[in-house]
Amino acid sequence: WIENMNTVLDDNMTLCLANGERIKLKVEMKMLFEVMDLAVASPATVSRIGVVYLTPESTIGWFPRVQSFAGVIDGISQAQAQLPEAMPLAAKWHFVGLFDKLFQKGLDFSRKQLKEPVGCVDIQLANSCLVIFQSLFTKENGVDLAAFAKDVAPLLKLIDKLFAFAFIWSIGGSVDAPSQEKFDYWARERFDEAGLALQLPPSNTVYDYFVDAAQDKFRDWNELVDEFTYSPAQAYTAIMVPTTDTTKFGYLMRSLITVNKPVFMTGVTGTGKTVAVQNLLRKLEAFKEDGGLALVPVFVSFSAQTSSLVTQLTIENKLEKKRKNLLGAPAGRKVVIFVDDINMP
Repeated sequence: WIENMNTVLDDNMTLCLANGERIKLKVEMKMLFEVMDLAVASPATVSRIGVVYLTPESTIGWFPRVQSFAGVIDGISQAQAQLPEAMPLAAKWHFVGLFDKLFQKGLDFSRKQLKEPVGCVDIQLANSCLVIFQSLFTKENGVDLAAFAKDVAPLLKLIDKLFAFAFIWSIGGSVDAPSQEKFDYWARERFDEAGLALQLPPSNTVYDYFVDAAQDKFRDWNELVDEFTYSPAQAYTAIMVPTTDTTKFGYLMRSLITVNKPVFMTGVTGTGKTVAVQNLLRKLEAFKEDGGLALVPVFVSFSAQTSSLVTQLTIENKLEKKRKNLLGAPAGRKVVIFVDDINMP
């Protein structure tokens, strides 16, 4: 199939398929190939693309990603940075400094002492930490930058807390249950060493608390657990009793959805992952004034027999026709696709 791509990479930018179909790409379209090696690529393919070779032990690392995210690296404008433009420069450097102090230590500890059910690369863990912070550092979540215009010190303390939460659920969120106990003890010590003003409660683990940005403090997840009400009209298989686990995972998923970031949930069979996600997305179908996010959830269940056409039609059936060749979400709503059993095909 890669040979069919050669005509795309030419100046004519036309995709010629094996069945004779020709698809013209627009000038503004770009293509990026991320491959393990060039073992099956011909010289014709290699000659048409700009190849950048990075070794697995590349010296680039994850830190430039943090700098560009915060907008403190040369060549990155405030418009390109993903932290709010109104955020003081001192606060952005403080944020970058927290990564410099703690993140590599966390990665080293995770690689040596902890176990990840699904292996993660360093830069992806760094990116997860960034997007979790971004999803919480919003006005909707209680962060009002205008209130810190005269004194930046309270803002730095709040950044400490939100960074700690993101740090816990990025590096510490990818490890198994026994490893979480080790990470709890280690993280508390490192936070104290770095001088973070957290006021994290000493009881339970670091996974048992979330940051209330409006009150500038850590609170227990139990305070957010909804009260269970039984409905006789509800099907037995649809009943779900809210727990601290469903609450914390739902909170993280909702936060990431608000900033259009994907979520990958993994776990052993029979732990209720599918039901938890489906219940959350159905709650978020309501408009914002009713406590939702105006979502249109699309549930795609994969099996060994699932074809690409079935997947395409399942998604398209939930979309509206905007123009002749353009489909999209209904007005005022956002489509979220939930793929169940993604490793099945």
